[in-house]
Amino acid sequence: MAITSSKFLVFLAVCFAVFFLCPVRRRWIILLISSIFFYITAGAWQFLPFILLTSAVVWNCAKRIGQLYEEQELRLK
Repeated sequence: MAITSSKFLVFLAVCFAVFFLCPVRRRWIILLISSIFFYITAGAWQFLPFILLTSAVVWNCAKRIGQLYEEQELRLK
């Protein structure tokens, strides 16, 4: 699916609609699923393991940064 095609515009409209109808705490799931779906339909399915691994590493790093931030906040009080 090319980003200049009408299929992409429909895909984008559906993603926007689902994103804004979804609860705020679950919106990240919509973004993740739509990104993976886009890569698969764009013909980059062979890179799916890399995309999933990168997503998992970034998610774990973000969780750890959040923990460090909370620990720092507790020490400053």
